[in-house]
Amino acid sequence: MVKILNLKHRVRPEDAERFSQYRGLLQRAYHLQRAPTWAAMTFKEQYGHYPPMAWGRHAVFGKPPPDNAKHDYSRHLSAIANRLNKDDQWIERYLSMEF
Repeated sequence: MVKILNLKHRVRPEDAERFSQYRGLLQRAYHLQRAPTWAAMTFKEQYGHYPPMAWGRHAVFGKPPPDNAKHDYSRHLSAIANRLNKDDQWIERYLSMEF
């Protein structure tokens, strides 16, 4: 168990850097108004494999999230989904990843 950013996650010590890197990419994607899939693809380009989805839990807003976080993230994902022709299931998948 590794403690990163005051959160406890089951991460092998050898994965701690990759875990932190992916979470940073998810935060960057949000601030740059990109899809969370951009973070996963960027991670894959760097490490040769996709990160586990569980590594994204609470990555953007932390835990506990601010009051409006779920609403804000839903709007963010909806805008991206419209732009990329993604369906509601795509939005729900990434909402559930964060929250």
